[in-house]
Amino acid sequence: MRSNNHLAWAIEEKATGRFVGISGVNRPVHYPEDELGWTLLAEAEGRGIAFEAASAARDHARTHQGITDLV
Repeated sequence: MRSNNHLAWAIEEKATGRFVGISGVNRPVHYPEDELGWTLLAEAEGRGIAFEAASAARDHARTHQGITDLV
């Protein structure tokens, strides 16, 4: 299914509410598939934050957007 939506969310540190990155689903014009992505500030790396955020973005895309295939 071709996604026309570009979904992105800010990632906040649970304990402080501080912004530490973004995660979402995108479909670049030159790319044939929907893509799951994230980026974190350096101090947020290595704590499982990207995994948690990307999993939530994936689940939202499947449940609410009907996007079943992500790379």
